[in-house]
Amino acid sequence: ADRGAVQANLTTCVQELGRGKSWEFRSVRKDGTVLRVRGSAKAVARVNGPILLIACEDITEQRRAEEALFHVGLEARVSERVRIAREMHDTLLQSFNGLMLRFQVVRDMLPARPEEALQALDGVLIMADQAITESRDAIQNLRSEAAAPLDLAHLLTIMGQELREAQDARGDAAAFRVRVEGRRQALAPMLQ
Repeated sequence: ADRGAVQANLTTCVQELGRGKSWEFRSVRKDGTVLRVRGSAKAVARVNGPILLIACEDITEQRRAEEALFHVGLEARVSERVRIAREMHDTLLQSFNGLMLRFQVVRDMLPARPEEALQALDGVLIMADQAITESRDAIQNLRSEAAAPLDLAHLLTIMGQELREAQDARGDAAAFRVRVEGRRQALAPMLQ
């Protein structure tokens, strides 16, 4: 299926002497295995005509790893949405359901016992204020958790210490150390 695109890219390289081109395509082995390939080509002028230099690299495993990371990220997003929904259900919706029931009680009391209804209404207003505070806290927690960057080196260090402590109990603790080389970079949100 990718043969036409490969041929077009090679033709373009010959037409644009000295200018290289890279692209990805699929290749099928004799056994039916499909490989993902990164091809690079460049045409060089020679006396007898251009020579086409072609290099191909098998990137099948790299693409599989990227697809796996994508699916892990997708699962993480779904998990986070479920957690947010649970948080909203456990805090916000329960508080508002309680308020609705209290308002109904006050409404039913109002014609027969207006003084008690006013006192009950004051209590409901206090509950509403608490629900608003609870809602703000829940929203703030969601915002701060999403924005907090992870320091991978720190997390690996903590995990290494926990493993070492577990091994210490058995008497065969291994040394563990994390060394960061180069400039620290933030993790992509999907990986985070």
